[in-house]
Amino acid sequence: MSGPSTWVATSPAAQPHGVSAKATPGSTSGFAYCQVCHGTGTNFAGGSSGVSCYTCHVPTANSPHASQWRTGDTYVHTTTATGNAAVCGYCHLNGANSPIAPPSPPAPAGTAPGCFNSTLCHGSGGVAHPVPYNDNSHYTVTSATFPGSCSACHDVSAPSTKAGPVCQTCHVAASPLAAANCTSCHGSTTSNGAPTGAAYSNIAGAHAVHIALTSAGTPISCDTCHNGLGPSLLNLNHYNRAKSRVSPGDAAFLATYNAKTGASSFDNSAALSCSNVSCHGAQATPNWQTGAINVNTQCTSCHALGTAQYNSYNSGEHNQSAHRLFACTVCHNTTTLAVNHFTSLADNTISPAVASATVGGAGTSITTWTAGAGTSGTCNATCHPGNRTW
Repeated sequence: MSGPSTWVATSPAAQPHGVSAKATPGSTSGFAYCQVCHGTGTNFAGGSSGVSCYTCHVPTANSPHASQWRTGDTYVHTTTATGNAAVCGYCHLNGANSPIAPPSPPAPAGTAPGCFNSTLCHGSGGVAHPVPYNDNSHYTVTSATFPGSCSACHDVSAPSTKAGPVCQTCHVAASPLAAANCTSCHGSTTSNGAPTGAAYSNIAGAHAVHIALTSAGTPISCDTCHNGLGPSLLNLNHYNRAKSRVSPGDAAFLATYNAKTGASSFDNSAALSCSNVSCHGAQATPNWQTGAINVNTQCTSCHALGTAQYNSYNSGEHNQSAHRLFACTVCHNTTTLAVNHFTSLADNTISPAVASATVGGAGTSITTWTAGAGTSGTCNATCHPGNRTW
């Protein structure tokens, strides 16, 4: 008996013979099925085929499973059907040949081998959690609870001889027991978890600029743009990306920041840009990692004439063809604008009083500006003689 020509695939994620071996025992699957040709009695040394499993499955040269069996991904034993436990028992009864302590007390004599009944490596409590372990009890482990709940199978960092992966397989930046919240993977305690580095999952990009909006009057946190993707019961996608190191991260905006024309979104491909975000006037943003906007000179990157968006401008004489020839900064003072430019971005309104306060002053062509009711007023400018009504 032999497998198909694709039996050993080049991609770790597509290993047909491994997937078949780990599956629920049946007529063409499971460890016992492998032994039909590759084993004799209690081993996998070759059997009738004369092809030993041990030749490939090194460095554990006396076991029929891969070296990544304890801490790998595709090859890890936690995704093996429990019906194969009888074959595991050839080597692992009562915890034999295992890096973790034998279950105590052992199962009563004659108990059929099982993964979580104290006959093999794990006690009657099982692994104590499902795999993947996407549960709040995972995310709330502390330095005080780790020794009693986790340390039998896990170490925080490598090297480790324990059955489970080390915490820093996913939490690459620091121990999750010592670092606060997001900072075991992203940023630092001083950046409030905003990524500050150059490698996934800690790519700085435009995070610092956006987090700084908090001090400008619009509170921004991780959940503003990654809503529901943080440590909670709803973050399987977050968990899988961390476990598999899949870049880039995902974005899910609060509905508060939806544009007038539709729901906001993030292009997770090469563009890495946001669309339909209200504070950008629904316009596609620059690349998150490499782009930037000069807010003093690139006004039309976020603001457009008309009423289509919350931050569109259409008051007074904006639509005059002569006015549309000039940059916004001919009339609006960027120094004055800076005071309120990024306040209350979530309320999707532009106060006429705030907008009026930015007209005139150093660097503009406005000599005098007298605000009227709402968005009205009169101006005296170098571009035309005398006062003009806006």
